[in-house]
Amino acid sequence: MATRFKVTPHAGDRDVALRILRTPQLQISLSSRLMLMSKSLRFQMLALLSASLVLLLLIALACFSFLSSNVQAYRGLLDGPLQASQLIDQANVQFKIQVQDWKDVLLRGKQPADRENYWGQFEQQERLVQATLSQLASLRRRR
Repeated sequence: MATRFKVTPHAGDRDVALRILRTPQLQISLSSRLMLMSKSLRFQMLALLSASLVLLLLIALACFSFLSSNVQAYRGLLDGPLQASQLIDQANVQFKIQVQDWKDVLLRGKQPADRENYWGQFEQQERLVQATLSQLASLRRRR
């Protein structure tokens, strides 16, 4: 039957361990191990790979930031003319409706009640056209 020994740490054991670590022979062996690690091919490849990955990550983040700002600037360039084009189309359609309302006043407005009805529609459409054109003018002034 094997006997087991119980090892209990003593306060003096720590001092002994510190003295061993401070010995010149051990310090030389630690520095030689560090020299070997820095000169080993595996360590150099790992360091090179890590540095390359970090550099690649930084380049990717810089490119993403650059492209994001350029996309936003391009979107701003497109949104202005696109909005102006939509306002022009809207004003054109409203003006055509206004012309139709004017024709209604001329052709169907023989009775005073009908004429007032068609004239009210004409004036309402005129206000819509003017409001759309003023939006377009304010859009041009902002540029």
